[in-house]
Amino acid sequence: MRLRSNRPNFLAMAPFVRTDGSGDPSDAFADLVGLEGLTDDRFRRSAGQESQRRIPAMGSQAHLVVHGDPRLVDGAVDRLSQLEDLWSRFLPDSDISRINRADGAPTRVAAETIAVLELAVAGWTRSYGRFDPTMGVQMNDAGYDRPRSWQDWENPDLDTDSSGSTSGPAPSGNASPQGGAGPLPSAVPDLVIDAARSTVTLPVGYQLDLGGIGKGAAADVIVTELINQGADGALANIGGDVRVSGIPADGGSWRLLVSEAAVRQEPLATAILSSGGLATSTTRRRRWGNDGHQVHHLLNPATGVCTDDRRESSVVLASVIAHTAAGAEVATKSFLVGGLNTKVEGVRAALLITADGTIHRRGQAEELFI
Repeated sequence: MRLRSNRPNFLAMAPFVRTDGSGDPSDAFADLVGLEGLTDDRFRRSAGQESQRRIPAMGSQAHLVVHGDPRLVDGAVDRLSQLEDLWSRFLPDSDISRINRADGAPTRVAAETIAVLELAVAGWTRSYGRFDPTMGVQMNDAGYDRPRSWQDWENPDLDTDSSGSTSGPAPSGNASPQGGAGPLPSAVPDLVIDAARSTVTLPVGYQLDLGGIGKGAAADVIVTELINQGADGALANIGGDVRVSGIPADGGSWRLLVSEAAVRQEPLATAILSSGGLATSTTRRRRWGNDGHQVHHLLNPATGVCTDDRRESSVVLASVIAHTAAGAEVATKSFLVGGLNTKVEGVRAALLITADGTIHRRGQAEELFI
């Protein structure tokens, strides 16, 4: 990536700064915005009201919780809608869609889009290419070429292909080799992000797809802005990408249930967080029919097709705790693509499930997943 200087003041992207002042300063993409840790006395214990909203957003369900002024949650709903309008590849007037249609010309975009793309590029670097935001062409060719609501993923065993015909799983139960355009060199090294001019230039023949990092980044944005606006505590869960900060209404730590019925019927664990991000991703959901076979949304950048989740040792679910939801999201994709022994930077704890049903723990998982 070629990054040009004179970066604007990313006030809107302050969420990527840790709010508990903890952890390795090189972690959680902190180098992009600097560290401005907020100490515990930033938050006051009050009898503030807890307000919640559950809304569809970014192709999934979003759950927003605010401990404080109940009016804040309305602003958070509006902010989430604004970020989706900027970052969705399915909305024709979004920044991402305009970049994808620009045929290699510079595209002027919002500061939020500059910053989230910098995060995506950092994720590509830190994951050693296992997360790649320039695989939109492969995603379209695999059949993820239209918007889908969260209800579309409720039945992971049967879906329709892009022509509308019903398609069940391939006999192997694994993604078809036809699910994707095949390997292409990553466009990240040639992506030009000019922060001074607020423009992005994507090489011809490629398309951006932020995928899960868009949801994680949105959760980070919303929670930190809520805290900066005076909330005592805030939570944003956008399709399994969760960011928390401050204190919940009952005091203590946030307790986040990790559950995925497509992998195991009973809850997997409860994550205990005072501040930070949690992301959970699986190959067993977001599956659809393509060319007579069932495919899923996790493409391996090295092959351009879906990851092989048949082998007993294949990671089919990753739940990761990191300092930000965006960082946790990149880590989940790294484990799902790279496997159990993948080296992933910035992970505080990870809960991994392989195809044989075994649960594996990494980092501080014994303390943070109970």
